[in-house]
Order: sequence, then C-alpha cells, then structure tokens
Amino acid sequence: MPFDSGANELKHLSLHNGTIWRWNRPLIGFNADGTPHLRIEQRVMSSGPSVPDNIANMALFFGLVHFYATRDIPAETQIEFALARDNFYTAAQHGINDRINWPGCERCSIRHLLLNRLLDEAETGLRDLGINEADIDYYLGIIEARAEHNQTGSDWQRAFIKHQGFDMQRLTENYYRNQQTNMPVHSWDYQDS
Repeated sequence: MPFDSGANELKHLSLHNGTIWRWNRPLIGFNADGTPHLRIEQRVMSSGPSVPDNIANMALFFGLVHFYATRDIPAETQIEFALARDNFYTAAQHGINDRINWPGCERCSIRHLLLNRLLDEAETGLRDLGINEADIDYYLGIIEARAEHNQTGSDWQRAFIKHQGFDMQRLTENYYRNQQTNMPVHSWDYQDS
C-alpha cells in the first residue's frame, strides 16, 4: 500500500501491526505531538458469554497479573515456558476439569487450583490495585460460581446440545436470550426458552 508520508512516520509498520492479532504485541506509535513511543498491547480475549462474565474474566486476569508481577520471586522463574504453554493449551482444549502443572502443585485440578489458590491471589492483586471491595467480591464471585457449578460458556453449550439436540440456530437463539438477561453463565439454564 503506498503512503505519501515520510519513512520516519512508520506507516507501513503501523499497517502491519494492524494485521497481527497476537495477545501480546509490541507497537510503535506516536503521541499527539509526534513523539514516537513503544508500547506492549495486551489483548485479553473475551470469552465470557455475558458482560458480567467478561468483566469477571478481566478481574481474574488483572488481579493475577498484578499479584504475580509484584512477588519477590518472578513468576517466569517458577515455571518453564514449555510447561506454561502446555497448561494454556490443556485449559483451552479441556476446560477447568483437566489437570495442569503449577508451582507447588503437580498435575493438579484446574478447578481445585482456581477455587483454592488463584481466586485468593487475584483478590489480593485487585485489593493492591485499589479496586472496590464490592466489585472484587461480585466479579470474583462469578468466577467462583462458574467453577463450583462447573458451568462455563462452553459447558453451557455442550449441555444445551446434550439436552436439546444439535440445532445451532436454537442454541444461538437461547444463548442470545440468556445473554440479554445480563446474568452470568453459571446461572443459565440449558432448557429451550
């Protein structure tokens, strides 16, 4: 794509960055006064089926990031990258009912780890960030309830198919109706409404 701007404006690099959708990506940009800067863009992928679920996901994520970023022993020294990568793919493919390796917990249940350790660590991180206590309780409570009820968005979809059949239009319609209630997914029924 041709640009009429000078090479020092890095328009081609900006265009290229706009086509890369990594979860963490370095970006070169310019402030309003033209001063260049380098930043890391963190994209938290939305996976919650409702707005409260998405906010809960972000609360868990940011609470844990802050918790681990402020520890005396850096998190990246406690687990090898290959193991972290394997944990990521295990969780993405199999959900909270599978097992991962975590510092101090070999082949532990993701659900158990979440309920008995990660939620407490996320709460600590959010408190350290000065987040309102009621918001912490509400949004981390959504994560806790999902784990306790064993119902994430993908769990709900599988249960719907099991009980209602493989009708993706009905699933989508019910998913949308449930989403419009603004209730978190752990409270959704899989019955056709």
